[in-house]
Amino acid sequence: IDLFAPDGEPVARLEGLRFQQIDRLTISDAGDDAGEQEDGERKDRGTDWLYHVKWVETPFQKMAAEGKQGRWLVLDDSDGIGELLVQRLSDRGQASVLVKPGSDYEVDRSPNGECHRVRIRPDIAEDYIRLLNDSAHDTASNGELPNEISGVIHLWSLDAPHDDETSFKSAHRLSCGSALHLIQALARKTNRPQVFFVTRGAQLLGDDQPTRSTLAQAPLTGFRNVCAAEYPDLGPLHVDLDPTAGTSVQADNLLGELARGDSSQHVAYRRGNRYEARLTHFQGSDNGVSEARGER
Repeated sequence: IDLFAPDGEPVARLEGLRFQQIDRLTISDAGDDAGEQEDGERKDRGTDWLYHVKWVETPFQKMAAEGKQGRWLVLDDSDGIGELLVQRLSDRGQASVLVKPGSDYEVDRSPNGECHRVRIRPDIAEDYIRLLNDSAHDTASNGELPNEISGVIHLWSLDAPHDDETSFKSAHRLSCGSALHLIQALARKTNRPQVFFVTRGAQLLGDDQPTRSTLAQAPLTGFRNVCAAEYPDLGPLHVDLDPTAGTSVQADNLLGELARGDSSQHVAYRRGNRYEARLTHFQGSDNGVSEARGER
């Protein structure tokens, strides 16, 4: 099987792939050792083999007025969500470093000498290592304890270009490309903070319709899954924000995720509700906003 890009360029070839038709009765026999129920009717357990991702509504979480001493690295977006998040963290006594993409590595320090804003080159791996070192070497506000990095919030995928085919090819620079360099830099550290990968409208829930932005951000979902398998101690969380919500609401939703500290893996916000992705048996009747289409 040969796979081609829209412009006709070959991108992949599958060799040695074989398909064989199998009837439903065979699947039922394999899934049910007993073969028959007490009333003599065959018990069809073929559906036990089918799973899908179901989005289940879950409660919100608010961050306490004051949190533990630490520092958050916020890879900032152009819509202002990162700026609002940093302000909300500051109101709760949490320090942050705002990180923006740039053409060179630059550090802006606050009046007390702490690393405050940083510009890094998204496609230069060494810049991420320098960022982590500069942030970790600063002292806390009491001048005694080091500022441990509490977590890293990756918002750059929100700015991934998606206007045409050419921009899709370069979207990885702010999306998976930067995420890869970030994870590789964090993997060098002994104490690894949690990572939050943020998208907006990348997941399709209920009646959501795919857009160019959906396609540009979607690869980060798969990258997060690979990251979780290779570096589970990073506890990577994928947060998909509601594209119809205002910037302030999106920042509040994200702030709540920083406070949870649970085992969530994929979270989505839609129409004022919070959903978590759960792997469940497919019954053939799950519809509406709770179902993630295309994931079985």
